[in-house]
Amino acid sequence: MDTRTRKKIEWYFYNYLAVRQFEQEREQDVIESDLTALYSRVSKSYKLADPTSRKALKLYSAPERRWAEVVEKTYDTYRFELEYELMVDLYTNGKKWQTIVENGVNQSSFWYWRQRWLDTAQMWAKLYGLL
Repeated sequence: MDTRTRKKIEWYFYNYLAVRQFEQEREQDVIESDLTALYSRVSKSYKLADPTSRKALKLYSAPERRWAEVVEKTYDTYRFELEYELMVDLYTNGKKWQTIVENGVNQSSFWYWRQRWLDTAQMWAKLYGLL
């Protein structure tokens, strides 16, 4: 994994909560928009005539939403492993890696586990077509 890819994946891990909150706000905007279909303008094209449905489909296929799913799938993969607590401490709780290592985790184990979960996230991102 190159540095650019690693930084991109880690950015979404660090900002997962903000990205998820932004997506929920966009979803709420679509729900509350009260847009209705213009059935008088319906033609034989394959495009959606309903602007609410069109917005919902754009929202569903947004890359931020898929990146949030990549983070969730990676967390779920390691939910019952020792790495899970390290992932939460590092990305969600904002602890520095030095603090985690000082609390009894071997430094080489930390870097190995970090590479392991980033490789898993990369696999999910490739599966979702993000990389």
